[in-house]
Amino acid sequence: MTRTFLFIFFVTGLLSGCWSRPSNRPNVILIAVEGLGFDAINCVQSVTEGSREFAGGFDRFCSESIRYTHAFTPSTLTQSALASILTAQYPSEHGLRHNGSQYLSEALKTLPEKAVEQGYRTAFFSGGAPIWRKSGIDQGFELFEDNMTIRYSQLFRPAGQNIELFLKWIDKDVKGEPFFSFFFLPDLQFPDTQTVSNLGVQRSLSLESQRDEIDESFDEFIIELKDRKLWDSSIVILVGTNGRISTEEDQPRGLSLKSENTQVTLMIKPARNQREE
Repeated sequence: MTRTFLFIFFVTGLLSGCWSRPSNRPNVILIAVEGLGFDAINCVQSVTEGSREFAGGFDRFCSESIRYTHAFTPSTLTQSALASILTAQYPSEHGLRHNGSQYLSEALKTLPEKAVEQGYRTAFFSGGAPIWRKSGIDQGFELFEDNMTIRYSQLFRPAGQNIELFLKWIDKDVKGEPFFSFFFLPDLQFPDTQTVSNLGVQRSLSLESQRDEIDESFDEFIIELKDRKLWDSSIVILVGTNGRISTEEDQPRGLSLKSENTQVTLMIKPARNQREE
């Protein structure tokens, strides 16, 4: 099943070769979230008086995407898992087995390198550790945005700020060309970081609060893409790099591929012509 999981990303990344003209090629937006296990998203939508009410970005995304129920990560370690997504290889093949100082070999062909060959603009937006350019994961990305100031009160760059950087890149550099963009969101690793809703209400310090923060930012992201006429022309992939993050002190996060940390969220919204619900 892991090989199937990798194959989905490999084929999706190569979709650019199926269109004859750049203007007809779909954009590809891949959002990888640390700790987004399969049970993190319910995909339960509410309907009131014939009109659908969306609870947030995940709910809105559920209404237009395909959800895979048996997606498994090839590694519970983020750097290793992302390298597998970008190369369609197992950790034993691409060489990044952990979150340490290992480096992705330049001899390997990555998805963004394939995309550049097909005339795509490419960019990666990292929310922080353990995904830095020093790992070699930046191969093929014209922009690898991992520049941030780390301080005690903010150990990562929140989802909303990464989305803002993406939108600036779209406006300044892309200018209507097809693009391949990748987000890494580590937000769920930091349940003790304070978040505030769009209404100005401080959330509790919890894993659920960080999920709600991502959900709210994701909702704004989808609305922005629709306003910019980019939603229907884009393939959008939401995936967890690993499964549920345990917050119990007596239940350390497992590294075994037999643990619950291997089953992840995988949802794909295909590019398509606008249609009725």
